[in-house]
Amino acid sequence: EGLLTRLLGLDNAAHDVDGLVHDLCRNYTFYILPNMNPDGAVAGYLRTNAAGANLNREWANAEQVIDEQGTSRVVYEAPTWERSPEVACVLQKMDEV
Repeated sequence: EGLLTRLLGLDNAAHDVDGLVHDLCRNYTFYILPNMNPDGAVAGYLRTNAAGANLNREWANAEQVIDEQGTSRVVYEAPTWERSPEVACVLQKMDEV
């Protein structure tokens, strides 16, 4: 919440963004994820999703693999679409970017 307030210039009465924010926005792309765990949050869980996976523990070590054709790709150990689709989806999007 504080980051968004600063980036949008809502942290001051004039609603201006300063030079640092201008530089950050010019040089970087921000991807904001409002809630990684909507189904778990609705059920009252802070860390686990509806499947019972602790999302804080689903971020596994990634390993870069090179196949027979010389193509490099990243392989993740822990997240699966069945167990933690939230994490799997975000990791897939991060690989695209």
